[in-house]
Amino acid sequence: MVRPRQVNLSGILDSGRKLVKRVQIIPGDNVDLRITKIRSEITKEVQYQLDSGKNKGEYLLTVENIRTAPGRYHGKIIIETNLTQKPELVLNIYGNIRSKIEKPGSVRGETKTGRPQPGDKR
Repeated sequence: MVRPRQVNLSGILDSGRKLVKRVQIIPGDNVDLRITKIRSEITKEVQYQLDSGKNKGEYLLTVENIRTAPGRYHGKIIIETNLTQKPELVLNIYGNIRSKIEKPGSVRGETKTGRPQPGDKR
């Protein structure tokens, strides 16, 4: 079982915060799951790291956005296993990276249009 079944990486560039999600890969009862290989269709947008989970046969996949330009992306990480009934686990990845929006400065007594506000004395 893969939890969550998809990864959404959404955020603002230059926020100082990394966009990271963790995915648990948990085998069913009495299943000797081994991950044999991982490949990604979106190597320019994300990087990943596979670690052992808390219990035997469990894995933790960490997926991190590495895209440096605003935009959207979608792709897959394919996890190859030793299981004949489920040789591949497919993890869909969605990204939405936005630019930081700068608020326009304000001048006291004027609206954004530059007109005096009601009640201002000039």
